[in-house]
Amino acid sequence: MDDMQKIRLAAMKRGQVVQTQIAIENRIKALERRRTGASVLRGKRKFVMSPEQIALGQLTATAIHPVLFELVAPLKRERRKLERELATLAVRLPAYAWIKGQRGIGPLGFALLVAETGDLAGYGGPARV
Repeated sequence: MDDMQKIRLAAMKRGQVVQTQIAIENRIKALERRRTGASVLRGKRKFVMSPEQIALGQLTATAIHPVLFELVAPLKRERRKLERELATLAVRLPAYAWIKGQRGIGPLGFALLVAETGDLAGYGGPARV
């Protein structure tokens, strides 16, 4: 497997990890709102939970919250590992010598760009990407 294929595969895995991490973190935030009984926007009007909803939410959040927190740490580690791998692979590509001189893009950003666009040699210039 060449570096381009490795970059595409690692970028795809990273995308899945990021998507899962965000979904879990959003669920944690929702449970936290439910646990605290905070006001929640529904459409254009505010709605405050009843004491029964707060009690049920606290029970649910107390049981599920720690489990979800335990899931986030391994996802963050996996994401960092994949991002290091992507950066390492990007540095080995011939076009990185040119990218290194450009402001605003580093090895990770370049790797993600290459994962989306494919081989940059197929484009006439930066404006064509």
